[in-house]
Amino acid sequence: SHPSPVELAEMLSELRRVEERLQPFIQRAHTILETATNAEYTNHTVGVPERRR
Repeated sequence: SHPSPVELAEMLSELRRVEERLQPFIQRAHTILETATNAEYTNHTVGVPERRR
């Protein structure tokens, strides 16, 4: 059977809480990616062990 409207509302509320908690991290990642150039990214990863990439 399908979830009830109440169950869907609870799920959406939980999703909103998770999104709010993740927002600072998403914004930081977005800013880093916007300002990075391919050359910077390539130079940054040279010599970095594979597990840290």
